[in-house]
Amino acid sequence: MVESDEETLRKLQENVKELTDADEDIVFVDECLFNAKHNMTMAWDVPYSNMMVPADTVIGCKSVACVAGISAKRGLICFELRDKSIKQGDFCEFLINLRARWGDGPLNIILDNCRVHHSKAVAACA
Repeated sequence: MVESDEETLRKLQENVKELTDADEDIVFVDECLFNAKHNMTMAWDVPYSNMMVPADTVIGCKSVACVAGISAKRGLICFELRDKSIKQGDFCEFLINLRARWGDGPLNIILDNCRVHHSKAVAACA
């Protein structure tokens, strides 16, 4: 049986509430793609400011992909840039780097439904 969007959202809200009630930090991970045709691209950074991706970063490729992890308590934890897209190996490397920067203790990650999150390779390194 496939869950409805409402049921999935309800479960997510319950899980987030349970973690925040227990004073656990949550890391939100997402990917985005920057097109080289933009003059200036903004991404995650400290609250109320923007991290700039320099124009010379995208010279020679049509787009740059970014994956980043942020949390309410720690802000930007980790981000990585790749040419064109985030592949399984890139995402595994990101998770390893995220864990290293996070340190000891539980690491609660919320992901979207990006296809790369479902691969066996990613599950093995998670």
